[in-house]
Amino acid sequence: YNDDPYNYFSLGDDIYLIPNKPVTVQYVDENGKALAPEDTIAFNHNNPDQTNNGVNKAKYWTPAGTWTTKPKEIEGYYLVKTKGAEKGNFTAFNYITTYVYAKKVTGQVVYIDDTTKTTLATDPLAEAKPGDKITYTTADKIKSYVDKGYKLESSNFTDGNETYKNGTNNFEV
Repeated sequence: YNDDPYNYFSLGDDIYLIPNKPVTVQYVDENGKALAPEDTIAFNHNNPDQTNNGVNKAKYWTPAGTWTTKPKEIEGYYLVKTKGAEKGNFTAFNYITTYVYAKKVTGQVVYIDDTTKTTLATDPLAEAKPGDKITYTTADKIKSYVDKGYKLESSNFTDGNETYKNGTNNFEV
């Protein structure tokens, strides 16, 4: 009552318990587009077989205890950041953990005959994260072309000295 700050005149106390909510785990790209289906984590120690994802409202089984999430391996993408906690206790509030991924980069090394302006070979580079070292080497291929009578005119690829950049990673020899 407003005029009874200590509830001396209250006839009884009502306690309303709010059930714990499951945790939602999202896997999205940097633009928020879903890359994999969402996961729902709901575990209740009182429901050992986890029927209905651990929830049985008729018997008041709701998620209880702790939860942990893990990022997924998504082909062609790498993990950039995590929004939200990766572990915690179930609470009465909806909790969302979001893993944000970026597309891996790739590229190619193109070998060109400057005299005829034709492409001799195109070698694709492996997918990687920007900043990763490029492990590809041109030495053996250049040697094979020199052995066939070609002369190296130019190359914008330096063996052991290149790293992947955002965008295109195309090189010409």
